[in-house]
Amino acid sequence: MLLETEIPPAVAPSRPSATTRLARPPLLAIVAVVIARTALLLSVAGRYGWHRDELYYLAAGRHPAAGYVDFPPVTPMLSAVARGLFGPSLVGQRAMTIAAGAVVTVLAALLARELGGRSWAQGVTALVVGFGPMLLGSNILFQTVSFDQVAWAATFLVVVRMLRTRDPRWWPVLGAVAGIGFETKYTVVLLLAGVALGFVATRAGRELLRGRGPWIAMGIAVVLAAPNLCWQLTHGWASVEFFRSQNADTRADNPPLIFLRDFVLLGNPLAFPLVVSGLVFLGRRPRWRPAAIASVFPVVGFLVLGGKGYYAAPAVLMLLPAGMVCVERVLTARRWAQVLVPVALLASIVPLLPVGIPVQTEHTLVTHETYKVRDDYAEELGWPELVDTVERVYRELPDAQRSRTAIFTSNYGEAGAVDLYGPSRGLPHAASAHLTYRYWGTPRPHATTLLVIGARRPWLDRHCTAWHDGGVIRNHDGVHNDEWGEHVDVCQLARSFGAEWSSIRNDAP
Repeated sequence: MLLETEIPPAVAPSRPSATTRLARPPLLAIVAVVIARTALLLSVAGRYGWHRDELYYLAAGRHPAAGYVDFPPVTPMLSAVARGLFGPSLVGQRAMTIAAGAVVTVLAALLARELGGRSWAQGVTALVVGFGPMLLGSNILFQTVSFDQVAWAATFLVVVRMLRTRDPRWWPVLGAVAGIGFETKYTVVLLLAGVALGFVATRAGRELLRGRGPWIAMGIAVVLAAPNLCWQLTHGWASVEFFRSQNADTRADNPPLIFLRDFVLLGNPLAFPLVVSGLVFLGRRPRWRPAAIASVFPVVGFLVLGGKGYYAAPAVLMLLPAGMVCVERVLTARRWAQVLVPVALLASIVPLLPVGIPVQTEHTLVTHETYKVRDDYAEELGWPELVDTVERVYRELPDAQRSRTAIFTSNYGEAGAVDLYGPSRGLPHAASAHLTYRYWGTPRPHATTLLVIGARRPWLDRHCTAWHDGGVIRNHDGVHNDEWGEHVDVCQLARSFGAEWSSIRNDAP
């Protein structure tokens, strides 16, 4: 209770005194970390190939919309930007997530600074976060996760800045960050709920709730989220239905022990005591208790709801800087320990590198079966060979029939591969009933022949007047991923593809 006196009244901020002025950031150290991690990731970003999700985001970027079935619009928008800058380049796409990781690294260091950390805490935070498993493993793939981490780190930074300065002028910034975060990945909702609970449940937070600031923040967030909400309304709340249908499978695949294992691994097992120290550091200081609640609530929430470990992993971006500040105060007079801690934390990451990022050659990956440890790598192999098979079946058709032939796939990865590699080979774009692809219609509505990828015999019997097996999908690595052994079937339709589309899109292969 004695620490309650740390909290000044919620009045207009005054110029900070010399005793409360923040420590100068160790710019050279932070810049060095950003450059080193960026160089490392760019050096391996082109290995293996496109992940199925990356193919999906690339296709979504060619279909701009205010919403998509399984993600908000920011990631497809950034994919379109990368495509405009670099063309359909795998490294160009991944450069966006690598840049996002650099931003998160800087924000984490700034969080340590806001919490009272000096040069050591800020620099080591940048090092451990920037080279941590969470950022390295996510930044090497173009997915929503990396951009979601930016939203979480920015939210934490704004909240801590508000708590430190008691300045209500940060409310509009928090609203903007919340709105953009919602348009990036829906999982940010649990973080925002934690922020709200932190402000309501603590004295430090309630003092900042006075006035119009919270309402302005809420209004800004709603305005930014409105386009996506309108899309959901006009598409039957497609995302709500999708996540509801996926929840049982997610819970089954991620029981509590698996969730906690992944959460700890992503935060770096050796650094986990620092994460716990950060929570204690925040919880014991009334000024920072709202931040402690905001960081813990989503972890507990995803654990109870049955989410995946990486959903809650960005909470580490609040707790680890706090832990570093705590450790810095303990190690002030121990120079040897100040060197040993970052060296040990960095060394602990080295054994995880082959799993986190593609440092192995494709041959070594396959030989050592590393793709069985991280199945993302298996989903980066074989897409050109899949399109090779489709092209061969397509070329075997008579010339007159090819002009009336469309391609239909069982999932977005197959469709995305055809859309990426197919046009240069004279193939039409693909249609699919999987997730948002089902809203993009049929590129060849007049077609009466379908090349169907990944369908089962009952589906073919229902929709085809006649069909035959055109080929089997393999990859040169011999990796049995999700596409290995699937068939490309030639299906004759009773009517045009456009006329059959309604029944086909509601009956996934």
